[in-house]
Amino acid sequence: MVYMSTTTAVSWPYAKRSIRVARLDEALREQAATWRFLPVVKALMTLRGIEFLSGITIVAELGDLRRFPHPRDLMGYLGLVPGGTRAVVRASRARSRRPETAMHGAS
Repeated sequence: MVYMSTTTAVSWPYAKRSIRVARLDEALREQAATWRFLPVVKALMTLRGIEFLSGITIVAELGDLRRFPHPRDLMGYLGLVPGGTRAVVRASRARSRRPETAMHGAS
């Protein structure tokens, strides 16, 4: 019987997951290179708190973003409104009316 240290036993599954996530991320980036909505994803990445994977998820989940007349409206819809308790209260009240699988349910 081979004995592993506790550190190795815990870190090995984590390392495997990290490698898998990195491979999936790379595959997604390769596929997105020819996606017609890539310019929209890049534009979203200019907003605070949105990186590549978040941008792709937002475009895939929300579809046409022209319904948001100003970036501030999109940020509010996503619950990314910065500062102040009033903004937090508004965002938390609005959050209960829409699905949150993309932003809050992902692991």
